[in-house]
Amino acid sequence: VAEASSVSSIIASLSVASKITGTVTGPDGVTPVENVQVSACSWNGLWWSSDGYDWTDAGGHYEIGGLLAGTYRVRFYDASGHNYVDEAYSNAPSLDLGNDIALPSAATVSNIDASLDEYGSLTGVVVLADGITPAAGVEVRLIGTVNGVNRYTDTDVNGQYYFTSVRPGSYAVRTEPTA
Repeated sequence: VAEASSVSSIIASLSVASKITGTVTGPDGVTPVENVQVSACSWNGLWWSSDGYDWTDAGGHYEIGGLLAGTYRVRFYDASGHNYVDEAYSNAPSLDLGNDIALPSAATVSNIDASLDEYGSLTGVVVLADGITPAAGVEVRLIGTVNGVNRYTDTDVNGQYYFTSVRPGSYAVRTEPTA
């Protein structure tokens, strides 16, 4: 715009936004889970970027509106502290492994639901070769046979070890003496 001039005939065309809706339940697939953050994410070429989110209500329902037409993945994050495992649609451990959701212009894609598993724990005791004496200070590794988890801890003075917030799945446990 030049000084002392005006520009006219600027026309904007707005499109109607789209939305994604669904319900989040606990492991039984029936009990609704409140206060789960649900994010609709799109790939920006470098990482998954959140384009919108909502929190589940008392009935486990959510609605993410204001979305442009495109391809999304949806992430479910338990912010309530109820010990539910985060996941991406449809029952994937991360957005990278989640399912694409094609969202047309001015449309609603419904039934993007999740049934969240609960974290578990794994505990045990390591004893010396005599089968009785607790082995303190031994490194115990928890290795996910499918999901690639690799965590470790040391046994306490009673030879006990504890892993909390363990995703459901198959694991191997390996011990190694520490220095």
